[in-house]
Amino acid sequence: MELKFEKKKNNEENLIPLINIVFLILIFFLITTVIRPFSAKGIDLARAAKNDKLSKITHSLVIDKNGSLIANGEFATIGTLSDFFATEGQSTQTVNIIADKELVADKLLEIVGRLGNLKLKNIKLIIEISE
Repeated sequence: MELKFEKKKNNEENLIPLINIVFLILIFFLITTVIRPFSAKGIDLARAAKNDKLSKITHSLVIDKNGSLIANGEFATIGTLSDFFATEGQSTQTVNIIADKELVADKLLEIVGRLGNLKLKNIKLIIEISE
């Protein structure tokens, strides 16, 4: 008498090898990563000086340390930046930002974010390089 056994097909995927590989990759990155605090010593921040020539540059935005804005030589606010830089067909214009080194980074990021919302393609931050 011959016994017949039904072969059950295992439709479930075996995830154990995948888990092992991910775990080994995690261990590799933990061993090879160097964790140290960021040190910004020796880096001089950008400086801006009040200069009539700088504030009259076409498509320029001068930001002083208090966050006051001068756009194309005229006083502006964050809400009125679209009046200066969002003209039809000029989304490819370059806007030069001249920011004081004592300006709070959050304020600068807020202003750049507002300019980004205007769909401007070229935004340049002008800094001073000293040797």
